[in-house]
Amino acid sequence: MTQAHTYLVPTDFSDGSRRAIDRALALASESGAEVVLLSVFDLPVYATPLGGAPDSAAMAAPEAFVRSVREGLQRDLDTLVAELSGGAVTVRGRVAEGMAAATIVRIAEELDADMIILGTHGRTGFQRFMLGSVAERVVRTAGRPVMTIPLPAP
Repeated sequence: MTQAHTYLVPTDFSDGSRRAIDRALALASESGAEVVLLSVFDLPVYATPLGGAPDSAAMAAPEAFVRSVREGLQRDLDTLVAELSGGAVTVRGRVAEGMAAATIVRIAEELDADMIILGTHGRTGFQRFMLGSVAERVVRTAGRPVMTIPLPAP
């Protein structure tokens, strides 16, 4: 059996993400793997009408705003990494922009991660239909093992 070297843990700083981080740390302490925390953000692009013409133009968020979002997430991630560091497990953080599921899978491939460990929000019904499930998309598209950590039942 080969030894794991990297666990990728996407985080949105929620309770579900924290449970996934805790599981990854426990597994990494047994296997000697490092844990890479990933925070993904995606800013919408809006279509706007051009002078009443039927055509439209795309309008993206200003670069200063994108930089501000990235820097804020990086600060939050750095704080979390500092909180988790100092033990037997190496913890790193990374911020990336893009659609969550696709970006998680892409970063896992770049890192050649042994496993993606992610928390779930436990949405069902209409809420899940409207918001989708990042975890479900990652499970379907990742070419590597994925461990999902559900929130405890209320």
